[in-house]
Amino acid sequence: MAKRSIFDFNTWATLAQQDPERFEALRHRLLAEFIEHAPEHFRPRLSGLQFRIDMERRRAKTPLAACIRISQLMMEKLRGEFLPLLKLEPDAFEEYRRRRSGRCAKVLPLPRQGHG
Repeated sequence: MAKRSIFDFNTWATLAQQDPERFEALRHRLLAEFIEHAPEHFRPRLSGLQFRIDMERRRAKTPLAACIRISQLMMEKLRGEFLPLLKLEPDAFEEYRRRRSGRCAKVLPLPRQGHG
């Protein structure tokens, strides 16, 4: 397998700002190489997932909208494919996040103030 370089965010961000066409060409090439070097039985799923990500990016009107769409796609995959493998209920992930954040609390109703 080819030696992988360490990802440098600042270098890629600068490239995206200064030469967006080169950035996209390199991004596509690296993604293709990654998929090519993945175990053979994963390649169709990785290619399909990358296709969906690319389509979401094209459909979105802004980069932020693309980010939100891709994030939703990841959550769908997590809930639909991976949580069942872990034999967790769909809401178990949210419960886990609440417990880990230390923000569990009993919510008390506040008495209503009279109008008048």
